Amino acid sequence: MKTFYYVPKDEEVEPHIAESAIWGITIVHGIPERLLKEFPDITPSKAGILKVPEHAGISMIDSEINVNTHQAVIWENEFCDLREKGTISVFNTRKKEMIYEDLTPVWCEKHRARWVFLVPSIGKYEVSFLHDGEKLETAIFFAFKRKPAFLGGVK
Repeated sequence: MKTFYYVPKDEEVEPHIAESAIWGITIVHGIPERLLKEFPDITPSKAGILKVPEHAGISMIDSEINVNTHQAVIWENEFCDLREKGTISVFNTRKKEMIYEDLTPVWCEKHRARWVFLVPSIGKYEVSFLHDGEKLETAIFFAFKRKPAFLGGVK
């Protein structure tokens, strides 16, 4: 997370310089437009230390995976505490069926969680990342039936 000392536009910056110097953080006078576009909920009412999330996203083993292998996904979201209420649902859009619903993570930190699950059949899969039942992000991957690559030796 990035840390700033926030001062609203209608306040003077001078009274807050000493405190921001003690903490060694820069002063931000008003919320920059680019931050408001990316994080519209950040609107502090008074001057103080403001933490702005930097990392949010999804990573997977691969966006194309073999059937009957395991897919692993990591969800990183510095806005949410994922330890208790972070789950995923996996939907096969080709078959129009829910494969896993409200799957809990294999391991979880405060802002990162990892899930591993078996991919049972071919198709386009949509992984929904939920926090307290509310869908926050979605990732897509494809499952195919492929023959293993030839590793050498006699065929």
